[in-house]
Amino acid sequence: NDFWGAPITSASSHKSYRPLCVLCFRLSRIINEDLLGRDSLDPRIFHAGNIILHTVNSLLVYALYRSILSAFKDQLNGSKVTKNTQNRNTSIAFLASTL
Repeated sequence: NDFWGAPITSASSHKSYRPLCVLCFRLSRIINEDLLGRDSLDPRIFHAGNIILHTVNSLLVYALYRSILSAFKDQLNGSKVTKNTQNRNTSIAFLASTL
């Protein structure tokens, strides 16, 4: 099915397949209906899911930037690691991951 629930092979489908978005919606609906026992959807559940997803994504980008900067630093300095350079690279990686 596409994002709107129509079969992708259908002529009326606009062929948009967004599995992560659909998965987040389904998990939020499961939490609302099955775990909390509510008939209506609570927007706070969707918001909390988005915050968790963005936090995980930021941490992954932070780890990626930190490893890239670490490898780049090792190429420039040979194998010399100073505390000041290490702190600066960590700060740059953190700022880049939050943008």
